[in-house]
Amino acid sequence: QATVSAPREPVPEALGTPYYGAPGQAAGASAKPTPAADIYRLGAILYELLSGRPPFAADTALETLRLAAATAPPSLEGVPRDLNIISLKCLAKEPAGRYSSAAALAEDLERWLEGRAILARPSTSRERLWLWARRNPVAAGLAAAFLALLLASAIGSAAAALRISSARYRAVAAEKDGVEKPYGSYLD
Repeated sequence: QATVSAPREPVPEALGTPYYGAPGQAAGASAKPTPAADIYRLGAILYELLSGRPPFAADTALETLRLAAATAPPSLEGVPRDLNIISLKCLAKEPAGRYSSAAALAEDLERWLEGRAILARPSTSRERLWLWARRNPVAAGLAAAFLALLLASAIGSAAAALRISSARYRAVAAEKDGVEKPYGSYLD
C-alpha cells in the first residue's frame, strides 16, 4: 500500500558555481535571480580574470557561500586602482551598492579603457585634468607651452619693472646729487 505524503514546499536551489553566487542568493533571501545578482556574477568573473582566482574559495561549496556572505573580497594587488574599484563595486554585499545594470558596468569599463574618470568613485579635478592630458597629449602640450610662456612673460615683466624702478631711483638720486653738489660748492 502506497502512502501519500504531503507535497513539499519548494526549496530555493543555488544555481551555478558557488564561486559566482551573490550573497543574497547564497543566504536564500531570493529564489529568483535579479539584475543585482547578475552584476555580482559578472564582478566575480572580472575579479577572477584580473587575479587568477575567484573572490571567495573554500574547501566546500557551503563554506564558499558562507565566506561570500560574511566577508568582503580582498583588494586586488597589481591591478590599476580604478579597475580594482570597478571589480569590488560589482561584488558589494548589498545589491544597492552594485551597479544598477550591466550597461552601467559596461559604461564604467569603457570609461576606464578610454582613460576617463570612472563613475564608481568621485575623482578630483587634478585627476580629471591628468586623464584629459593623457587622452589629448597635443592639446595638453600646447596648453602647457602657453602657460609656460605666460609665466615667463610675468616673471620677465616683474624683473623689468624692478630694473626700471631701480634705475629711476638711481636717476633721482643722481639728479638730487647734481643739484646739491653745485649748491654746496657755491657755499664753499
